[in-house]
Amino acid sequence: MTKQRNAMARYNLLRPDPLVRGEKLVADMLSAGNIYDTASYLTTLLSPQEEFMKMLQGLPVQANELDDHIGHIKEHDQQGDQLEGIIAKSQAGSPEETKARTAMMELLAHVNDHARLMAELDTKKGSKPPGSPMAENTLRQDTAQPGAGETQAEMTGGPMGSTAGASPGGIAAG
Repeated sequence: MTKQRNAMARYNLLRPDPLVRGEKLVADMLSAGNIYDTASYLTTLLSPQEEFMKMLQGLPVQANELDDHIGHIKEHDQQGDQLEGIIAKSQAGSPEETKARTAMMELLAHVNDHARLMAELDTKKGSKPPGSPMAENTLRQDTAQPGAGETQAEMTGGPMGSTAGASPGGIAAG
């Protein structure tokens, strides 16, 4: 029992230090309690490439709040370009095209998941002004028809009631 108490004391003492590997502290604490299967207790972060490989298999992948969201989104954008190339070169309705389109849907959902988590973290930190949307809808911005009725505030993700880009009559400029 002393070994376990010492491990818990080490954990409590060292855990706040950002330079200390938290997973090692947890592993030591669990092994002190004769629990040796530490992997099941720890979160494993996937690289953008590992996530993409799962998506190519048709599997959904959730973003983790500990991910480097900006880095993941940049790499996923490049992966989306690859999928667009495959879709463009593939024969319509072929298994290759279907697989690429399925992966593209998974990728878009996953990128939106990263954006949502990033927005939630920004909101927790207070870096977004009140009234701002939680996440940007980039798909809507990319596919919107000019003059389709959206206000400039809606298209740029600004707060509701924003007059940015509006004409004096309240009709969106554009």
